[in-house]
Amino acid sequence: MEGFLCIDKPLGPSSFAVTATVKRALQLKKVGHCGTLDPYASGLLVLTLEESTKLLQYLPSDPKVYVFGLKFGYTTDTLDLQGKETGRNDIIPQESALFSSLPHFTGTILQTPPLFSAIKYKGKRAYKLAREGEDITLPPREVEIFSLEVLNYDRENGEALIKTSCSGGTYVRSLARDIAQSLGTIGVVSQLRRIQSGDFTIKNAIKLESIQDAQNYIIPTRRVFSDHAVTINNDHKSKLLFGKDIVLPEFESKKRDRLFAFDEGMGLVSVLKRVEGERFHPEKVFTKACR
Repeated sequence: MEGFLCIDKPLGPSSFAVTATVKRALQLKKVGHCGTLDPYASGLLVLTLEESTKLLQYLPSDPKVYVFGLKFGYTTDTLDLQGKETGRNDIIPQESALFSSLPHFTGTILQTPPLFSAIKYKGKRAYKLAREGEDITLPPREVEIFSLEVLNYDRENGEALIKTSCSGGTYVRSLARDIAQSLGTIGVVSQLRRIQSGDFTIKNAIKLESIQDAQNYIIPTRRVFSDHAVTINNDHKSKLLFGKDIVLPEFESKKRDRLFAFDEGMGLVSVLKRVEGERFHPEKVFTKACR
């Protein structure tokens, strides 16, 4: 049971807890996850199973796509409904103003992460310092917002439902805070759901209560890396297993500095890194072909 498994994470458990649950249920030795989801968030959590955990660093991480609720006129220390109230007002923006504000938040922007985040500040996690009452200021950093779309706006209740496609490392809670501030008010994330991560989508996900059917949802390694896959012969396979470079003339002129070498049985033998021209070096080798 190797490859990649998409889980539709429910509200409540952490990403680590979901990973542990899957590991126990499927009796696996190694399970990893790509892109943490807060307990407050639901949706797509991509898991790597067994030998595929060694491929986490190669998974495409962008775009991340979320659907989130933005509730105006209220805010908390965590920038979501789980935190302690820190502000309240009656300023609910007009629909036209909300739509007009979104283009200002697309493209490459500077974003200050929430205090309650896992970012390290002077060697400690920011959320731990925040819980201890320390007054800290996290430096802003660049993120990219590919798109923002209002799916629904219930002005009577002061809540918008927004879809965003963004780069990894983007904090939706900060995005919601900044949109509200640009409209002269305050706001928090009232709901958050991830529906896409790189090439993985929520359509491929299985719910935790159906985890015993996971075998039917596992995505093979070859499919995930198909755009950069190459099938090698036994001679090449033997060289790679001994850490030797191989020559692939067909890729000399192609702009691919990293390839995934599969044997004729569709098992991943090695991750290849271009040395120069048509010569590739085994950056990572699987003595037992990864499926």
